[in-house]
Amino acid sequence: PDVVFVSRAVRTQQTWQLVSKPGGVSAHEVDYVDDLYESTVSTVTSLVRGVDDYAHTVMVVGHEPTMAAAAEFLAGQGSDAAAFSQVRIGIPTGSYIVLESDAAWADWNRRTARLLSVQRPGDTMPKAMG
Repeated sequence: PDVVFVSRAVRTQQTWQLVSKPGGVSAHEVDYVDDLYESTVSTVTSLVRGVDDYAHTVMVVGHEPTMAAAAEFLAGQGSDAAAFSQVRIGIPTGSYIVLESDAAWADWNRRTARLLSVQRPGDTMPKAMG
């Protein structure tokens, strides 16, 4: 990812450290955000909308149930039905959600992205996320 937002909670920081180990994911910009701990969908979408246009991929390392709720909020036409069903009930710890959109970051809003998948711990990370 070009930009990563990580909650300041210990568990999410540990998750980011595991993912970003040598040979793992690297990022151009990592921002530790206090507001992600007890955030709302609005908090998450505001962070995404504030990303500069240079970024092609953004990662948010946050908490349930907000991350699944944000994915459900953003998921629109062309979303994977199984992934949409999963985010409606919540996702297991350590999982990640993959969304994409043709919209600029500033325009991400209700139903503006396609929910591609929900990946569980141990799944192989796709080459491109965004």
